[in-house]
Amino acid sequence: MSSKIIAVAGGTGNIGRAIVEELIAHGGYKIFILARAGSHEKSKELGCPILAIDYSNQSSLISALELNGIDTVISTLSSGAGADPELALIKAAEASKITRRYIASIWGVRYTADVAKYYTNAHAKMSALAALESSSLEYTSVLNGFFLDYFGIPHIKSYLPSFPFVIDMANNAASIPASGDAPIVFTYSFDVGRFVGKLLSESKWEKESVVIGDQITWNQFLALAEDVKGTKFSVSHDSLELLHKGQITELPGHKELYPFFPKETLQGAAAVFSILMEKGFVNLEREGSLNERYKDVKVKTVRQLVEEAWKGK
Repeated sequence: MSSKIIAVAGGTGNIGRAIVEELIAHGGYKIFILARAGSHEKSKELGCPILAIDYSNQSSLISALELNGIDTVISTLSSGAGADPELALIKAAEASKITRRYIASIWGVRYTADVAKYYTNAHAKMSALAALESSSLEYTSVLNGFFLDYFGIPHIKSYLPSFPFVIDMANNAASIPASGDAPIVFTYSFDVGRFVGKLLSESKWEKESVVIGDQITWNQFLALAEDVKGTKFSVSHDSLELLHKGQITELPGHKELYPFFPKETLQGAAAVFSILMEKGFVNLEREGSLNERYKDVKVKTVRQLVEEAWKGK
């Protein structure tokens, strides 16, 4: 069956909001947002109803899904709060007499035991996938690599937070991890949303749905960034040994984040992502991807987004 009435959990911000906007633009779907607090003003701004949800109240979750006729749940819940909210949502979706489909909050890479060795939040993602596998729900995970948005903010439309990573476009600086030659998939959040719109129209899902914006190495990305901005960047190289210590070379754009993203935490997160990229976990196969099925969806390449954001700046 295809999807008609959709609930986007976490749809008021970040990737969730980009997906909501693209589903509305796609047309043909009735959209609800699941959020911890409802707001008439926010609902009006987003163009769809917001249902206030308590993830610790299973019966109210089930009622929200059933009373609104929701046949498909899209989760964009953060793993920062642990696995419990998404596990509760999966349980409610299975218990609902109406809900039949579920898109897990993956939005990145395949979460495996090997990834979990480096990235502890992977355990929450894996728990959700295990719960879906043992449920009666039809489900899929959207794999899109690393969000390209981070390299265009604040000069492109995005609901993701600022996070200078490896290449600090605003400050013409880079800290290249390890060899810098591993292929990485980068995808713009709104392109992900457009593919989700296509995915919901399909009558049958695979367990994984791959979306590729562009495939490029860090060294290629750096050369491209320097070409677009017409200047040489200040470049350092971080060894795998340094990354395994949870350390990276500080970029100028990091300092303004420290008040709400402490230096040690930021460095640790960036080091983990860098290791995963160097080991090939953030690369994806184009064969069988949604790109191949929906050639009418034109995605932003790294060069296109960087030029849009930074050319002449």
